[in-house]
Amino acid sequence: MDSWGRYQLTGMAIPHEKAADLAGCNRLGFMDILAQKGIVIFDYDESIADSELRGVAQLSKGAA
Repeated sequence: MDSWGRYQLTGMAIPHEKAADLAGCNRLGFMDILAQKGIVIFDYDESIADSELRGVAQLSKGAA
């Protein structure tokens, strides 16, 4: 899998949405199944993850 969220299968890449469709579930359900199996689908750099979490915290404060 690359950082763009596509699965590498025999040299081919498919998006999460297509993989979920092939598995017979929605994208979030598919992502949950992968997480349960310990499969990482997003490989964020630590600084990107920190930035995303700060954004979520700011949004949470604004919603309160």
